Amino acid sequence: MWKDLKEQPKWCRVLEESSHNKRNKISESGAYTSSSNQEIEEKTERKEKRLERQKAAKQRKKGKGAPSTLGDKPSQNMVLFHEAITTKAATLLKAAEATLIGAEAKIKENAIAKREEARVEKYQMYLKLMEKDTSTFNEAKLKRHEDVLDQLARELVEE
Repeated sequence: MWKDLKEQPKWCRVLEESSHNKRNKISESGAYTSSSNQEIEEKTERKEKRLERQKAAKQRKKGKGAPSTLGDKPSQNMVLFHEAITTKAATLLKAAEATLIGAEAKIKENAIAKREEARVEKYQMYLKLMEKDTSTFNEAKLKRHEDVLDQLARELVEE
């Protein structure tokens, strides 16, 4: 069991604290530290941030306990994640706008093409009616034929 648990963070701290002895404690420079200095160093070593206990977390959520030191500020990873998500959302929004602009341009092009197609059809109809032999038409039919030609001519000129 010890082999499984000795690498866990909880037990690593215990091992580190117990492995340092006041007699053999050496400073960064390699010299033995004084006894007054040792106490200060021990206090700073033991001031590690510890995870919040389960009961304290429940009380904090209910608003009864003291605020957690871990929950006061968002972690750097969360800030970077938030920035990445915001950037991605902005990029997707720009892409959607570009797609919309492209679709609107395509719709306008299609509308122009349809109008031109309709104009060509009207012109072909006008030419076909102009070439038609009207010698066999009675007066009423001839009048209608001329009215249709006039109407098509006006529409072609307006466009």
